[in-house]
Amino acid sequence: MDGSTLPPNTPTAPASGRPGMGAQFAAGLGEAARKREGSRELALLGHLWPYLKRRRMELLLALTFLVLAAGATLALPAAARILVDGGFQSGSEEATNRGFAGLIGVAVAMALFSATRYYFVTRL
Repeated sequence: MDGSTLPPNTPTAPASGRPGMGAQFAAGLGEAARKREGSRELALLGHLWPYLKRRRMELLLALTFLVLAAGATLALPAAARILVDGGFQSGSEEATNRGFAGLIGVAVAMALFSATRYYFVTRL
């Protein structure tokens, strides 16, 4: 992208000796983190319990789909390995089809579990 396609007042590079916008933002984040007090008290999370107790079923479903989505994510490389080892290396068309079907099945399960997990987490 050359300078002729940019709007007229858009700087193409930071002026010499001045940090760019990203560097200023990163420095501001670091400064804010140093100013904030660090708290390691897990007892503060206990204030959430009355709210979560009312939404016990949503919490249980969110955790269930979190575990299922994580399991599907971990199964994806295994399905790819089965496709490569059992399908491509054997040279059998049937084994390759089964490998692709397994890989697609794991990908669909991962998508469904992740979407359902997101739904229940956002309801909390």
